[in-house]
Amino acid sequence: MRKALIGLACLITTQTALVSAQVVPTTKPTCLFPASRTIACNQSNTGTLEFNDCNYSSNFQSYDYDFWTFTGGAGSYVAIYAETSDSFFNPRVAAYGPDGSLAGVGKDHLFDSSTDLLTGVLNANGTWTVMITSENPIIGSKEYYLEVQCSAVPPPQPPASPTQLAASTRSSTSIELSWQDNASNEDEYRIEVKTGESLFVDIGGVPTNTTSVNVTQLVPGTSYTFRVRARRSSAYSSYSNEATATTTPETAACVSSETVLCLDDTPGDKRFEVRVSYQTSQGGGLSGSGRAIPLSSLGVSQGGLFWFFSASNPELLVKVLNGCGSGGRYWVFFSAGTNVGFSLTVRDAHTGIVKTYTNPDRTPAAPVQDTNSPFVCD
Repeated sequence: MRKALIGLACLITTQTALVSAQVVPTTKPTCLFPASRTIACNQSNTGTLEFNDCNYSSNFQSYDYDFWTFTGGAGSYVAIYAETSDSFFNPRVAAYGPDGSLAGVGKDHLFDSSTDLLTGVLNANGTWTVMITSENPIIGSKEYYLEVQCSAVPPPQPPASPTQLAASTRSSTSIELSWQDNASNEDEYRIEVKTGESLFVDIGGVPTNTTSVNVTQLVPGTSYTFRVRARRSSAYSSYSNEATATTTPETAACVSSETVLCLDDTPGDKRFEVRVSYQTSQGGGLSGSGRAIPLSSLGVSQGGLFWFFSASNPELLVKVLNGCGSGGRYWVFFSAGTNVGFSLTVRDAHTGIVKTYTNPDRTPAAPVQDTNSPFVCD
């Protein structure tokens, strides 16, 4: 007989339908038979509405009623659902408060004339009464199904979506976001970012009513795409439009160190800064920064080596060559005799442009010959 279990998650209104007072009295009728039955919150039961049950007459029409009681607390969200296999039954549910006054009447049939639903928030503690009746006269007896569901709070509704998201570059490591706040009930705004063709990543939230934020600790000379959405409890709005901005290049000079290799374009200019980091699950898990081995003492100024685990065991050879006469770009070549995971980052100290190359852990590194690098000639 039952068409659907009406869960609280799908009840999104407390709308009450208007029905004739002929069908639902404004105060609970006093009846000796049948006695009220008890139904607990989040339970269901069945009953039978019969001719000459608790009776109420109006305008020469007689209506029969069954009554059920449940204990409810103020602020509780309640859904009362009735169903019958007989569409002529035309069920109607109503709720009366602890003081006997009418608190609400079901919608005008949830699925069809064989169902009815009442939702709302209780405004008092005590014993509440559910009344079920038929909008048509009862002849003989009619069975019905009744369900009462209760929740401490109604399911949250998603806040309105932010719009007009804009991104503007503030520095080599920060981008400012601004958007139109269209929500009145959000708990926070969540910010997501991606670079290139990667997936969006949630980078944190900002408080309610916020309309701008400065995103920091970004990589210089990198393009970032952002989107924002509002959150209320476990409910999220749809996303804003996407907005993209690029951090300004960092043009600080390359400074050689144990972990930084500076390579020349012209003798002594140290135009390209190279860093390497590694990580592997081998050997119980190892990670760190590659150690630079300059080769300038051998007259090699456009390339160098890095070692990971021992200075006597170089892992990687890298060089940056001037390919300006063949496409207007610098070429990045490197070859690694290792299968550990690593990232190699090259920065042009003249323009601030950065590119990172990666190798997955436990994968023999393939040689790289990047003749279409982002390092454009002057």
